[in-house]
Amino acid sequence: MEESIQHKKVLYPDLSIVEIIALQILGRHTEPIIRHALLLEVNQFLNNNIKELSTSKFYNSLANLERKGLVIFTRKSTSKQVLISQTAYTSTVIEKIFRLFLRNVIIDESEFTIQFSKRILEKVGIEYFANICMIMMEGRPNLVNIKLSTKFSKNVFLLLREENHDLVRKTDLENLKYSKIINNKIREPNNIFDLVALSSYQLHPDFYGMSRIEILKEAKRITKSGGVVVINARSKLPITKNFYVSELLKVYSKIVKERTMTEQQIKNDFQKAEISKFEIFDHNGVIIGIGWKE
Repeated sequence: MEESIQHKKVLYPDLSIVEIIALQILGRHTEPIIRHALLLEVNQFLNNNIKELSTSKFYNSLANLERKGLVIFTRKSTSKQVLISQTAYTSTVIEKIFRLFLRNVIIDESEFTIQFSKRILEKVGIEYFANICMIMMEGRPNLVNIKLSTKFSKNVFLLLREENHDLVRKTDLENLKYSKIINNKIREPNNIFDLVALSSYQLHPDFYGMSRIEILKEAKRITKSGGVVVINARSKLPITKNFYVSELLKVYSKIVKERTMTEQQIKNDFQKAEISKFEIFDHNGVIIGIGWKE
């Protein structure tokens, strides 16, 4: 247990901007680099944006990285120079920071979410629902999606990961109700919701110990006859010969790997959940599946 906690602290460390930059630059070097040379590279990177780092301040930052298991200090045998090298965690931490930044800062899905929500409503042919259930399997709940759902119904039920309840409750979002899983069953009775939406549909959701098919079957159970079950996943990213775009796409592909599915996979899932009437389409990179409960 202690080992897993320590592993998590390494992969999700509390780092300063300078420490992140130092790790990023260190990651470009295949061989250990002299400590002072690394300082020069960091100062060159900062240039006019931030006041030049002092030697002592930078060395303290490196010492902090060493304590976190992200760099290794070695001393040259022929001199007093200290060499800095990566550890097994260095590149992983940088990649995770970049993923977080790419997913939550660079890409703003707010307007896009509104667009594909309108597309779903057009397909369903209904603009307002008596009851909605949002099954949110993502690690971090999409507050834009939740807020948007309150425009389509006064009765919005959320089924969240246990660790996300406090986060949503502390927001200014009102009139939300919360569901739960009890013995692999959604608490609500049969045939109660007009729409059940499974946002961030995943291959292996790790959601209360249930598989995606089990969750989908439960979504169907609590949907009224004539109601709809909606799934959204990511479509596969295109292949490009542009090196730089290709490198970005590789990183982003890793971020959305669990959410990336094909239309055929969605079709198979509907059939396994015994939903025979459905429509599946790709909306600008999001695969949307709409299943009608007959």
